[in-house]
Amino acid sequence: MPGKPRILFVCDSRETVEQLLGSAAEACEAVVVSDPLRALASLSREQFDGVYVARDRLEEAFELNEFLRNEQILAGMPDGVALLDGDNRIVW
Repeated sequence: MPGKPRILFVCDSRETVEQLLGSAAEACEAVVVSDPLRALASLSREQFDGVYVARDRLEEAFELNEFLRNEQILAGMPDGVALLDGDNRIVW
C-alpha cells in the first residue's frame, strides 16, 4: 500500500509499537530507534510524517532538545562567547 505515513518511534522495540497501535500498525510504516540520539540521526537522513517518543525516553529527548537549542544560540553569536568566574577570569 503506497503512501503509508512514516512514523519514527523512539521506544524499546517493534512490539511496543504493535501494543500502542494494535491493528492500526498495518496502516503506517513504523521505524523504531532505541534512543533520541539515533532518532535525530534518522530525522537528518529521512522524511517522517510523525514522531512518537515513549515516556521512558522523554527525559533523554528533552536533554537532547536543550543541547540543540544551546548549539543554535551559540551558532547565532557572530563574535563568540566567554564564560567568566566571579573574578572575571575566563573559565570557558
